[in-house]
Amino acid sequence: MEIVAPQGLDAEALNFIRANSDPDYFFTGVQRGFKILELSMVKNFVGLYAETAYGNDATLMLGEIQYAKRQYQEARATFQSLAKKPGYPFASDVADYLRYIDRELVR
Repeated sequence: MEIVAPQGLDAEALNFIRANSDPDYFFTGVQRGFKILELSMVKNFVGLYAETAYGNDATLMLGEIQYAKRQYQEARATFQSLAKKPGYPFASDVADYLRYIDRELVR
């Protein structure tokens, strides 16, 4: 396996992460000191860089934040975008979230 520096849009996405958060913690949804990432920043990142190497992880994190904030309709749309991706490694997690959302919305 060879690790190479990101190029093009992937490099722009990495620069966004570095400029707006602590890169070591970005995909955990928190920052050093457990400050929660701002939903708007994550949404902006996904809007700009969903098709990069970082896109799926950021989209999953966005859906999880939306779900935690009880923004179920938004979370559903976010998770559905991941559910459509063939071979997505966290497809079972996405399916679980979609089931949880359906349960919440019938309450």
